[in-house]
Amino acid sequence: MTKFISVLLGIAVLTSCQTTQRPAAPGQLFPGKVLNIRAPNSEGWKQLDSDSSREAKMFSRVVSINESYLAYVSLVQLPESKDRDEFVTLIRQTILEKHASKERLRSIEFNAEYTERRGDPCVRLKGVMDDTKARTAAGEQVLKLQTYTLVCRHPWRHQGRGSEGFLIEFSHRGPNLDPALDA
Repeated sequence: MTKFISVLLGIAVLTSCQTTQRPAAPGQLFPGKVLNIRAPNSEGWKQLDSDSSREAKMFSRVVSINESYLAYVSLVQLPESKDRDEFVTLIRQTILEKHASKERLRSIEFNAEYTERRGDPCVRLKGVMDDTKARTAAGEQVLKLQTYTLVCRHPWRHQGRGSEGFLIEFSHRGPNLDPALDA
């Protein structure tokens, strides 16, 4: 569970880190042993260095000195749960607790719901936060952070009630919310 929390919250603030970036072609495939990951299907994305010991890819697109997008996909260890309500509750509680302990992020809105839209048990999360210490080229600012996350049990990597799963996150950080992300 700790791995899951660290991955999910760590990616939300990584847009301020200095990292090696390489251009990624729209829809470029990055094959893996368990996950095949594609870059976002639009122009302007750069692949950030990822930990090669696990299957993960991160992409960023900078719009201006204080606005950026981040896309992230990774394998994660998921908690054991007896049913779908407990699955949602465990993930929701963990994320809310982690947000509450962050001085940098102030939660404005947070929703979590169960879905099987992809054919697998998933939790869809939507969060809006104030990033109170966002570092940009213009200095430290308060920016809005929107996160849209899907956490799913992997269709063929179950281990009893716990399992490996995958996390897909798309986030936007900027002075205003991006209403197109709700579409």
